[in-house]
Amino acid sequence: SGARLDEKSDARLKALLLPFKEQIGRFELELRGVHLGAAKERERLKTEVEQLSRRSEEVARDARMLARAMKGDTGMQGAWGEMVLETLLERSGLRKGEEYEVQAHRVTEDGAAARPDVVVNLPGGKTLVIDSKVSLNAYAEAVNATDPGTRQGAARRHLAAMRAHVDRLGAKGYQRLEARSVDYVVMFLPIEGAFAEALRLDPEFTAHALERNVTVATPTTLMMALRTIESVWAIDRRSRNAERIAERAGLLYDKMAGAMETLTRAGRQMDRAAETHRQAMGQLGSGRGNVLGRFEEIRRLGARTSRKIDAPFDGEEGAGDSAPSEEGAAEGSGRGSGGGSAGGDGPDALPER
Repeated sequence: SGARLDEKSDARLKALLLPFKEQIGRFELELRGVHLGAAKERERLKTEVEQLSRRSEEVARDARMLARAMKGDTGMQGAWGEMVLETLLERSGLRKGEEYEVQAHRVTEDGAAARPDVVVNLPGGKTLVIDSKVSLNAYAEAVNATDPGTRQGAARRHLAAMRAHVDRLGAKGYQRLEARSVDYVVMFLPIEGAFAEALRLDPEFTAHALERNVTVATPTTLMMALRTIESVWAIDRRSRNAERIAERAGLLYDKMAGAMETLTRAGRQMDRAAETHRQAMGQLGSGRGNVLGRFEEIRRLGARTSRKIDAPFDGEEGAGDSAPSEEGAAEGSGRGSGGGSAGGDGPDALPER
């Protein structure tokens, strides 16, 4: 009895614990899968972080190289300034090759070649020359300097470089290369702070530039000027379009007037043609012995015809007076009975001889 009780207890215990064991097994498999997935995600995240770190180092290295190049190479600075200037021109709405030219080729009075950075065309045939080549090495030193004395010295060198560039630009006389240019050249500074620093040290800097026919523009001020020029161009295009519309409207009106004259002449000619037609019909079908009556008489006499003249003519109703007598008609009918009727509809209406 004890053994059987143990067996029954063991069977009941197995039946009770078997579902729990299966659930624990599934939970273990799922947990293992979750751990494997998390490990893979951690590995992928580690790879992405490493790549991002390498890219950040590359960007930082490129930025340092660019900064060194910008500080040491004035040509690189000029190319960067020209790129900023062309970006402003594109955003202003002006069309390249139409409202402005980049690196336009010009010849000075002594025959030397000159290439202004940008020549902006103005309505009325006038032009505006913009130059963006300026050294900003001293300004970069002043911004990055931690010592006040070093910063002040670099700022003064920056002002001296700006004044020297204004003098050179005024001596080049780019505005004299254009036939109808305004009497000054725009010196473009791609950094707002560089102009502000020069004005801080020398409030008369802009007056010094204007005395040499040079005006200084930063991205903000130049964009406002370019947008103003684009608005003036838009007004000019609308005015020219209105003139062309008025001119074409006048030509269209002249064409319509000519067409109406032609249609009027055609109407008069059609009236004359209708009158001529009535006269011709009258000549054919009116009067005693008219042509249509004679033709109809020929048909009644037995001419072989396939159609009948469908037009009014005089004597149409009394045309029987000139028809043959009943005896003659009967005689003709008797002779032509072998081939058909005496009317004009049959092919053998006339008697054979």
